[in-house]
Amino acid sequence: MKKIKILLCDLANDLNGIDNKSIPLGVGFVAAYFVKLNNNFEGCETVFPRQEWNTKDLPVGHMVTFPGVITHPHYTTRLASGIKYSLVGRVTILSPRENEFDDIAKI
Repeated sequence: MKKIKILLCDLANDLNGIDNKSIPLGVGFVAAYFVKLNNNFEGCETVFPRQEWNTKDLPVGHMVTFPGVITHPHYTTRLASGIKYSLVGRVTILSPRENEFDDIAKI
């Protein structure tokens, strides 16, 4: 079995001064991650414009974690050929809210 290698950004520095109550509804997560599961496809790279980095050369089996859209806005380029497989998720910290619920119509 292959081990998954993890690339971590500096979450403490990137999230300095941000608390859960200042994060807009619908964006209440502190980190996102994905694992590249194959490489027999073209295109479909995840691009981080602020960091001037993308996942094109990320080896299969490696994981990337980042603070999501708050400090690391990103997008994916068009899939040119093949099928891309990846594992994607996010880490969420929930705190009680009084009479507030995520409303998809307000996002």
